[in-house]
Parts: sequence; C-alpha cells; structure tokens
Amino acid sequence: VYTYNGPGNHLDQATSIIYGVDGNIYSAGFSMGQASGYDFIVISLDTLGNPNWIYRYNGVANLTDGALCLTQDLNGNIYAGGYSTGNGTGKDFTVISLNTTGTERWVYRYSGAGNYEDVASSLVYGSDGNIYSAGWSIRDPNSSFDFTVISLDTAGNEKGVYRYDGPESDDDRAFAIVYGADGNLYTAGSSTG
Repeated sequence: VYTYNGPGNHLDQATSIIYGVDGNIYSAGFSMGQASGYDFIVISLDTLGNPNWIYRYNGVANLTDGALCLTQDLNGNIYAGGYSTGNGTGKDFTVISLNTTGTERWVYRYSGAGNYEDVASSLVYGSDGNIYSAGWSIRDPNSSFDFTVISLDTAGNEKGVYRYDGPESDDDRAFAIVYGADGNLYTAGSSTG
C-alpha cells in the first residue's frame, strides 16, 4: 500500500492508473497544495510501491486543477488529461505530457467559447502516433456541454477538435475513448435525448 499526503495536508485522490512500458506504475489525480487549491498530479512508482517521482501542476489561475486519465506512447512518454482553471476561462480541457523521469514536456489547454467548464476525461494513444482525448466542453455562455474529442500530436500540437451537440442541445459528455485496430476512434458517454 502506497499513500501520499500532499503539501496542503487535505484531500489527495488518485483517479487513474496505468502500467508503463518501462515496468513502472503511473497514477494521476489531484492533490491539495499549500496555497494553490487542488493541483494536477502524477506519481510514478516502481512495482514494489517505492516512489520514483511526483509531478505537480498548479495552473495559471492558482485554483482547481486535476487529472482524470492517463496513457503512454511507445517511447514511454506519459500523457495525463483533466482540467485546469484558467484566468477568466473557467476549467480548461488540459493534457500534460511528461517523460519517464517526470520532466514536463508540454502543457496543452483548450477553452471552449463558453469559457466555463472544459474537461478531458479519457485519453488514448493511437497506433497512428497521435493522442486522442475525450471529454466535454461548453459551447457558449448560455448553452450546455458538448461531447468533445481533441486530437494532438506527440509534441502537443492540436490536430483537430470534434464536438457533438445532441438532439436536445443539452448536456452531452464523453467518458471513454478507444483507438480501433481499423484505425477508427470509438467514444462512449452520455447525450440528452
């Protein structure tokens, strides 16, 4: 059993875990900072439960940040997705890439036109060498969530954004995504009918 008590001595929670191609364990979630609210966090452990490193990200607004999902590419780079509060943009759809030593490679942030809540809830590394993240995003200040999928290359460059607004134009959210052997993406979630 491995436990972690963050610097804020308050709630620390893991939301995702993967077994890495390098034989280490990677877990992501959120952790209370001392003066930064909840921080986006990734922890690497060996298979005996010893920590290799701890990565914390406090977003630009110094408010609520958290990771909800993890994946890894064939080179061992880690990709963690979730949300990070921006300055005047609410929660931004966020993907952070780290190498296997815990060094930050890049941070990608996406804020929908609604500037309210945009969240990455699932990630997958495709055999085409791209990263795909699914979640939800506010369309505009007066609307509800759109089911959202964002494609990135492994350098963190946005390749495309797909948004789905269901028949009722109400809350639509993606919670899971897979990359098929046929080269297509399949996503699952909820859509108000």
